[in-house]
Amino acid sequence: MKLNIKVFFLCLIALPVLSWGAAPNNFLVITDIHLSQTIPAKSMVINPPKLSAAYDLDSTTFDNFISVLNKNIQNKIVAQPDFIILLGDLAGHNSVPDDTIKSEAYVFNKLKTTFPNTPIFYTFGNNDSLVKDYGTFSREASPKNPYEVAINSQWEDGFLSIGKMCSSTPDKYPCIINKNVDNGFYSAYIQPGLRLISLNSVMFSPKREGVTDAQSSAELTWLSNQLQDASQQTESVLITMHIPPGHQIFNDVKYWKNDSDQTQFIQTIEKYNSSIIGILAGHTHREEFKIITDNGKLITGVYFTAALSTSLGNAPSVKTFYYSNTDGKWQLTSSETFYFTGTNQNPVLNKLYEFKNYYCNNSAVSLFDCVTSVNTNNIPDLMKKYITSGNPNLGDSVKVPDAIMINVK
Repeated sequence: MKLNIKVFFLCLIALPVLSWGAAPNNFLVITDIHLSQTIPAKSMVINPPKLSAAYDLDSTTFDNFISVLNKNIQNKIVAQPDFIILLGDLAGHNSVPDDTIKSEAYVFNKLKTTFPNTPIFYTFGNNDSLVKDYGTFSREASPKNPYEVAINSQWEDGFLSIGKMCSSTPDKYPCIINKNVDNGFYSAYIQPGLRLISLNSVMFSPKREGVTDAQSSAELTWLSNQLQDASQQTESVLITMHIPPGHQIFNDVKYWKNDSDQTQFIQTIEKYNSSIIGILAGHTHREEFKIITDNGKLITGVYFTAALSTSLGNAPSVKTFYYSNTDGKWQLTSSETFYFTGTNQNPVLNKLYEFKNYYCNNSAVSLFDCVTSVNTNNIPDLMKKYITSGNPNLGDSVKVPDAIMINVK
């Protein structure tokens, strides 16, 4: 048999690309941008000495952050994301409805233009209501909600920049499985066998306005149905929300209004915990996490991403999560936190730390394994080092250590 040397040589060249060249599955999380176009011409302070709404993002600094982030991705300093998740609060703290619309449109347009071929998922935050802070997802006037603002900003779906509704047998990912456009929650396929469930957790807040107990309970029923469907199809599930469950680690104030809602949520999470690979949250502007347990047994982790805005004293931050599939089961494997230094005109993106290497030993296969192995008594002291995501001018600590844990009742 005569060997075609040319073909053989080309195959040898191609093999390393196929086996070694593929980057690990990962996605980027950006949250609490708080872009304001009504605050007077004043640049956001990158490493603030105090908490102030005056440190909401201005559009010039936001543009520079996104440009530098994109350059770091192109230069492979930050991993090229399979997709991006926006965890809410795109608009500034003191925004009025017209400014909220302009700020959201600016963010949606900027991200779609910068990352035209990267799917971007949007999760609703309390400052994103076109009615008022902690208001309803939808209103009567046009545009009715952030969903329509995104559509008007060239997103293919108001919850997903690239991708539409799934077909009965999806052949293109990502795509939307089910959505409630009036109340701002949805489910989607990220990859085959990996479902995203995006909740409107503003509906659970003590500060909510225009939302009834019946409406918040209906969302939890929808969540249960989604998880049941995913379980029946042996899918893995990633849950996103803006406002987390549990209590604040700074003053023990609870994040959700009704204990019954939180109990229903946690019990649902426990029931389908074998499907859930993690819960992602924002809102606190801090680099922290929570652990949901039942009598000491880990149910899942709630992993926070710190804010891009510095209004609550953090350095501007984004996060990369890594995920993988082993024997048909998806899992979160680790995360890397990045933060900006430098000036508003010339920001510099730096790596802050890698979660698994910091909190656990390197033998932990996943974030679930990692969090399971952490000595909970050590978490408050460990968390203190990075809690303000790299801001050297303002420290913080875990004042209520018990608030790190959320226990099933």
